[in-house]
Amino acid sequence: MRYVKVNTTPQGGGAALFPPHALNFWRYASAAVAVTVIALLTRRGKFRAVFRRLWVPLVLGVMLATFQMIWVYGVWLVPASYGALVIRMTMIFSLLLGYLFFAEERRVIRSRAFLVSAVLGLVSVACIAVFDDDFAMRGALMSGTLIFLVSSFLWSAYSVTIRKIARKTSPLPTFAVTVCVATAILAVPAAIEGRIGVMFDRQISRPNIQLAVFFSGALCVGVTNSLYYQSLRRIGVAYTALVSLASPFLTGVFAYLVLGPEEKLNFTQWAFGSVLVACLAFMILSSSRGKVRAAPSTQGAPGLAPEVEPGSDRSD
Repeated sequence: MRYVKVNTTPQGGGAALFPPHALNFWRYASAAVAVTVIALLTRRGKFRAVFRRLWVPLVLGVMLATFQMIWVYGVWLVPASYGALVIRMTMIFSLLLGYLFFAEERRVIRSRAFLVSAVLGLVSVACIAVFDDDFAMRGALMSGTLIFLVSSFLWSAYSVTIRKIARKTSPLPTFAVTVCVATAILAVPAAIEGRIGVMFDRQISRPNIQLAVFFSGALCVGVTNSLYYQSLRRIGVAYTALVSLASPFLTGVFAYLVLGPEEKLNFTQWAFGSVLVACLAFMILSSSRGKVRAAPSTQGAPGLAPEVEPGSDRSD
C-alpha cells in the first residue's frame, strides 16, 4: 500500500509531474499487465473457476479502486511519516472485522502470544514513525487523518472480503481479474482529471520516469497484492495484519541500502525496529510450536477450505 510520489508534491510547494488519478491508473495498469501475464503462464486453467464466479473479482475490484482513490488524497494532504503512522490503524480495523466474521480468527486474536506481539508491535511502529528525524505534524492534518482512517477501514474490509468470498478460487487468477477491474474503474477519474496521457508526454515523462511508474505498479501493486492474497488464504487476516507492521521499518532499511546514508534510521528507530522484529519472531515461533494456529483449521468448519475442481491439483 505504499504510494510513490513522482517529483514534488503540494506539501513541498511544487507541482507533481503525475496528477494523483493518472498515477493511480498507470500503476494499476502496469500491475494488471504483469499479474495477468504471470497468471496466464502459470495458472491458466484456474481462470475458468474465476469467471464462473465473476461477481467475486468485480466486488473486490470496486473495493480496491475505491480504497485507492480515497487513500491517495490522504497521501497528498499530510507528511509521509505522519501518514505512515495513521495508516497502521489498518491492523486494528482488520482485527476487529476478522474477530467478527471468522471463528478461527477469534482463536488467534484471543491468544496471549498474539496479543502481546500485536500490542508491542503497534507501539514499536508508532515510535519508529514518531522518532523519524523528519516527523512533523503539519499540513491539513484533520482532513488527512480522517481520509487515512476511512481508507484504513476500507482496506481492512477489503482484506476480510477476500478471505470471505475468494476462498473457492485460486489467488493469482482472482487478483489478476480484480486488478483489471480496478484499473478500468481508475481510468474514469484519470480521464476526468484530464491528464491521463501524461505518461507519454515527452516534456514530462521521460523513459526513466516511465520505467519507475511501470515497475512501481508491477512490483508494489502487482506482486505485493498477489502475495497478500496468498497470505490471507494461508495464515488469515490477523497474522497477515500483524506481519504487515514490519513494512515501515523494512522500508527504512531498504531505503538506506539503496539510497545511501541520507536515508538511514536513527538509533531509536533501530531499537524499536528490533523490538518489532522480535515480536514477529515470537509470534511465528509460538504458532509453529502449536500454541496458536497460524492457519485456519478446516476440520469441522465446512467452507473454509478452497473448493478444488475435479481433476485439478490443490496447489496455488
